[in-house]
Amino acid sequence: LILIAALALAVPAVVGFFNTGINYDILSYLPQHLDSMKGEIVLDKEYGDASIGILILEGKKTAEILELKEKVRAVPGVASVIWVSDLVDPQVPPEMLPETLREGFYSKDSTRLIVRFKEGGTSQLTQSAIQSVRKLGGQGAYLSGASAIMKDTKDLADKETPLYVLLAVVFSVIILS
Repeated sequence: LILIAALALAVPAVVGFFNTGINYDILSYLPQHLDSMKGEIVLDKEYGDASIGILILEGKKTAEILELKEKVRAVPGVASVIWVSDLVDPQVPPEMLPETLREGFYSKDSTRLIVRFKEGGTSQLTQSAIQSVRKLGGQGAYLSGASAIMKDTKDLADKETPLYVLLAVVFSVIILS
């Protein structure tokens, strides 16, 4: 009787497991009256900067960076891509740029692009855009920022959760046996 009840209860548990979404947006758990949340709302509503990623490119020539910048800009979910070419002619050598501008976009053999996404970091559109940007960047391209970290966390949890559930079931059966 106990075994039949356990098997009967396992069915809705499995269905629930596969149909329950996980909220990876830590900001949704914070009270709306906090200054940081008010600032996040202003960033989103007034400036459209709810989600920003930093794309680091290593060992790329200016022409490659400009080409990649346009490809990234065309990705659905990307609002804009900001690089030094938006401020000065990209043919100007980095050594001739003002120090603050040079330090903001260049470091040794790498350069930084700022990718603004259209929606918040946990939206499906942004998550898909992050995946596309990483694919476009290829070797020597690294996308960082809160949204990218959220995607990595989600992907890691989605990959490892079934293993942990399986281990929990196996150990529970062993203990109950």
